Amino acid sequence: MWWFYPAVHRENGEALPATNAVEAYLGRNWQRWSRHFESGQWQSGVDGLESFLALIRQDLTRSVPKSAQ
Repeated sequence: MWWFYPAVHRENGEALPATNAVEAYLGRNWQRWSRHFESGQWQSGVDGLESFLALIRQDLTRSVPKSAQ
């Protein structure tokens, strides 16, 4: 899962798939973006924060229409 505050959405205001859940934490409402690692996508002892952030960036980039990039 990725959590965003403030919530993310497409430039036209359209919601991204699997981002409709909201969770309250530390006095804020966080948008929960449901994502799951595929088999072998995360390697314990090899991957870390840098590769985790790269996966988030990859998902965000994939969610932006080509015309907006």
